[in-house]
Amino acid sequence: MLPDHPTAADLDATYMQRGAQVVSCDAARALAVDTLIAERRLIDEWLKLKEQRRQL
Repeated sequence: MLPDHPTAADLDATYMQRGAQVVSCDAARALAVDTLIAERRLIDEWLKLKEQRRQL
């Protein structure tokens, strides 16, 4: 929230805060996507090993 009569410094601070929030959100999203991809790769590898053991 900005004060009733914002100064240029108030606007700069608000934009900087919003920018930091966007960067933080982007990082959290990237981590979630990376985690999901890694999890799916592990599941795929587990299924391959399970199939290999079944064929023995």
